[in-house]
Amino acid sequence: AYSGMSPIDYQIQMKISHAKRLLQTNTMRISEISDTLGFFDTAYFCKLFKKYTGLSPKNYSEKIMHL
Repeated sequence: AYSGMSPIDYQIQMKISHAKRLLQTNTMRISEISDTLGFFDTAYFCKLFKKYTGLSPKNYSEKIMHL
């Protein structure tokens, strides 16, 4: 109720935030990040990541590397 979103959306947002931090370190593959965060389907993780950030995990990682 405090965040203005459903518990599931909040949980996904937290996982996406954690994924962003992991992608910034560039030491893990996307499939490893997906597994670490509890997504058992990497394609689903990528779909959600893109939905919430506007970029695929790969594109996000590449963008961070060029900053």
